Amino acid sequence: MIYAGLDEAALGAKLGPFCSCLTHFEYSGPRMTELYEILTEVICKTKDGSGRLQIADSKTVFFQSGGIKNLETGVLALLGVAGISPPLSFFHLLQFLCPNSDLRALTETPWFAGSSDLSIPISQSTYHEFVPAISVAMKNCSITMKCPKLRFISAREFNRELERHEGKSPAIQSIIAPLLISILEDNKADTRVSVDRQGGRRYYGTWLRNIFPNRKIETILEESKCSRYRIGNASIEFLVRADSTKLETALASMISKYIREVAMLLFNAWWRKRLPGIRPCAGYPLDAKRFLQEIKDAGVVDEWYLTLVRHR
Repeated sequence: MIYAGLDEAALGAKLGPFCSCLTHFEYSGPRMTELYEILTEVICKTKDGSGRLQIADSKTVFFQSGGIKNLETGVLALLGVAGISPPLSFFHLLQFLCPNSDLRALTETPWFAGSSDLSIPISQSTYHEFVPAISVAMKNCSITMKCPKLRFISAREFNRELERHEGKSPAIQSIIAPLLISILEDNKADTRVSVDRQGGRRYYGTWLRNIFPNRKIETILEESKCSRYRIGNASIEFLVRADSTKLETALASMISKYIREVAMLLFNAWWRKRLPGIRPCAGYPLDAKRFLQEIKDAGVVDEWYLTLVRHR
């Protein structure tokens, strides 16, 4: 059985990259059950003083005011289980996770030029303390974690996708389609893909048929909180708050958010050198408006507008 989770970070941002991640776990245990249930001795949803690693919806793990340590600890611990071991540079980490096309986009964006110099981890994280116990627990439970796959889409590339597909929804679908293809195409094992569903969209059958034109797509249900389809031996479900109920989707949420937040550290460091004293920006609409006004007042916004601001 393969459990895969898909989620994103910064869908509604105006500044910085859009990130989407697919996680991949293989389970050969006696019965199908949830990964949270199987790994309950070493992984938890909420910090409870038990010493277990918190893997949950990134919005419950990361707060700007609290810093990146908790988010980084969860992400790096499970990446370590998958065979990606810090210390390494941010660019080196992206090499493990992203297609080359996404890495090439970094060269077009001046504030990401320092990605080879930024060392991971960036906090005093204790991630390495969790790796042995989780590795043993997964082995004992017949679970193997594969390397996640990530899309790292700069603002400029995001704008290109918007223009190419004439809308935000089809642009996002185009960005994440390769992730779904990677897990569903030519896959012989029973597979469940859990996708965190954003907004009120309920119907995904047409989109899936466009991605897999030569496969039979069976609609299982299309309801207010869950839409489920079958493609061969794979089930793909679009769930409201999947990142709160599925470990694999929660981890995808955390990885997407972590990569996005580290990228914004580079973004803000670059602008501080250019405009000393400018306040850092997380990239979301209200704060982005303030940030853009500050650099506009400094007379530099026109030069970087195409690489800085998402059009929609």
